[in-house]
Amino acid sequence: MDYTPDECMTQFTPGQIVRMRAEWDEFRSEGTPPPPPPPPPPASPTPSPVTQAPVPPAPTTPAPFPSPPSPTPSCIPFKLVLTTDDFAEETSWELKNSADTVVLSSDNNYNSGETYTKEGCFPNDGDYTFIIRDTYSDGICCAFGAGSYEITWNGAVAWTGGEFGNEETVILSSSNPGPPPTPSPVTQAPVTPAPVTQAPVTPAPVPVTEAPVTQPPSPTASCIPFKLEVTTDNFPEETSWKVKDSNGDVVIKGNFNNKGTFTEEDCLPRNVGDYKFIIKDSWGDGICCNEGNGSYQVTWNGVVVGSGGDFGNRETIKLSTSVGPGPPPTPPPPPGTCIPFDLLLTTDYYGSETTWDVKESGTNTLVLSGGNYEDDVVKTHIETGCLPNGEYVFTIYDSVMDGICCDYGEGTFEIFWDGVLVPADTTFQDSKSVTFGSPTRRLRH
Repeated sequence: MDYTPDECMTQFTPGQIVRMRAEWDEFRSEGTPPPPPPPPPPASPTPSPVTQAPVPPAPTTPAPFPSPPSPTPSCIPFKLVLTTDDFAEETSWELKNSADTVVLSSDNNYNSGETYTKEGCFPNDGDYTFIIRDTYSDGICCAFGAGSYEITWNGAVAWTGGEFGNEETVILSSSNPGPPPTPSPVTQAPVTPAPVTQAPVTPAPVPVTEAPVTQPPSPTASCIPFKLEVTTDNFPEETSWKVKDSNGDVVIKGNFNNKGTFTEEDCLPRNVGDYKFIIKDSWGDGICCNEGNGSYQVTWNGVVVGSGGDFGNRETIKLSTSVGPGPPPTPPPPPGTCIPFDLLLTTDYYGSETTWDVKESGTNTLVLSGGNYEDDVVKTHIETGCLPNGEYVFTIYDSVMDGICCDYGEGTFEIFWDGVLVPADTTFQDSKSVTFGSPTRRLRH
């Protein structure tokens, strides 16, 4: 073929470009014969399929697939509102995750009858378990105060309670945040009181109220005599006691600073509901028998209703006001045995500062003592005893040395020996002693 310049030769002849590529491929392969040339393409402009071959940018369509998922909360908010009862030191709680790890727990400085709030926000990675406990196994409501608790989970109230005995467990679901479906049994649990109200078949109390009607000649006393006798162990400062009315208010209480046997007597109003007597040991080992043979006895309306000593942390006795008039507070002793001693003591507003004792004259032997009464109330206390014939010294003390009258209430005292008032000057600052009795007095017959 002649490739000399020719102005008329402006395009390749048919098949020429194929032949030229074949020659070039043979040259590149150093003599390897090229494959037979393909049949010549049609005369129509075939370069268009070459431009279509790159069309497979279809793989670019998957680009929209990595659309981000809808976001989920990073943590679930938790809130606890806790109101303690009268014994806050018995209450504790904890919140555990699905790995049984404690993530939140109670403080150690709760005060009785106060409300506390604790909040947190926890990962949405499994269910959580809330556990509340009471070491005395009487919950936080309602025997000793109106305690309660409320759990809010993911903004909704998930559980409320207070009457649970030793402990109560609540499951907080993270798969479905908010109140778990388990609260539904809570509506069923109160259903069980239905048979409870039927079990007593409330007609039973009806004969009880009718029984006293059969004895109208004996009028009902306006107050019920209460008597407590306590023999302390070797650690009297650990022991304390109190009596609460139906509203949970303390009406009388006491504690001990010295070893010995102590007696407290009072007369409590009848028409105010039942009372509760509570004796406590701060060390938790009672008053018998590891550290001495301590004991106590409660007499209510002339009848012994409770006694003991080996009680651990605390013991409670119910004092019912539905009892009859009962015997007189201090029945006369058998003739020739002892002479009655009575003390009517009205404290000022700081009764805890007041103590007293009775000792044998000459030997200084302690025979009676009492004190550490409640504060914030002016109240008359009746203390009684029966002592052998002899001479004694009564001494009253005020720990702040301002007496019991008259800056902080009209306190006073009266001593009766064998039913006769012993003359005494009742004004004092730190202490006042009064001698009574006689070593030569004859006993009554």
